[in-house]
Amino acid sequence: MVPGHCLGAWPGRWWRGFLDAADSSAANPSLLLIQKQLTPRQQEVLALIGRGLTNPQIAHALDVGLATVKDHVQTILTKLGAPSRVLVARLAWEARLVA
Repeated sequence: MVPGHCLGAWPGRWWRGFLDAADSSAANPSLLLIQKQLTPRQQEVLALIGRGLTNPQIAHALDVGLATVKDHVQTILTKLGAPSRVLVARLAWEARLVA
């Protein structure tokens, strides 16, 4: 485990692979990849995940059902190839989707 890194080494390898898949010439490769992979609504859900909201909180904020949020979250994880919600939250921060 890297000091000060609570996720261990494995997410670091995932993260490098994720960024390698993005256009390296872009100013913000994380944002470019998100825009290519996710719908605007999924990007909205990703930003709320990045802010630390739970599924019920996201459902309330977007005025949708909990099942819809769960579907969005699962689709985001699948499309981005992320093994956990923590990693997509980190990605939201890296892409500056979180204010």
